[in-house]
Amino acid sequence: MEQIKVKKQPTVKKRKKRRPLSPQEAYQRRLLIEKRRRKRMLKEGLTAFVLGSVLIFITLYFFLAFPKMDGYSMTPSLYDGERLVVVKHAKLIRFRLIAFRDEGTNMIKIRRLIGLPSEKINYHGDVLMVNDKERTESFIKSALSDYGSGGMQFTEDFSSESLSGSETIPKDEYLVMGDNRPYSTDSRYFGLIKRKQIIGVAYYKLDKLEPLIE
Repeated sequence: MEQIKVKKQPTVKKRKKRRPLSPQEAYQRRLLIEKRRRKRMLKEGLTAFVLGSVLIFITLYFFLAFPKMDGYSMTPSLYDGERLVVVKHAKLIRFRLIAFRDEGTNMIKIRRLIGLPSEKINYHGDVLMVNDKERTESFIKSALSDYGSGGMQFTEDFSSESLSGSETIPKDEYLVMGDNRPYSTDSRYFGLIKRKQIIGVAYYKLDKLEPLIE
């Protein structure tokens, strides 16, 4: 006769009951847990700080600049020492305030954009003509009125041809002027500026977040 093999039942190991922790051991364990929690929080905080710093650096380097107005060429629109929020790579539109780097001094200057590439610019009798069409400069309306009532001219007569030798502004070059026309150093003084010199368009005064674009 065949013998029937009986499978042995696996023996179940009884779990040893844990010895209750003494007050001192419980206190040490709580300290260890708290230490690990603080270490984890510190690591997470440091990671967030580093990532935030990198993000801010990228934003400032590639998208924003905060130049300071130097001098009185833009009075009364801007005053000496005022700091601006400049958006890099913004679209260049006539009459916007732009920041650019002066090739002669390597300083950052802020002036108003008046003439764009391929445009014919003429000033005569305080009237701006762009491609033979009159353009109103509302930002100097008060000054034009004051000078006109005194029989004086606010902006001297000149043309894009007198600045560049060409009837129209050459490709990738721009004509800029200060609002304080009688005393401003601008394209009438240092010539047209190149596209590569332009940093961006000024949108706000930093101290008051006062908009510069209507």
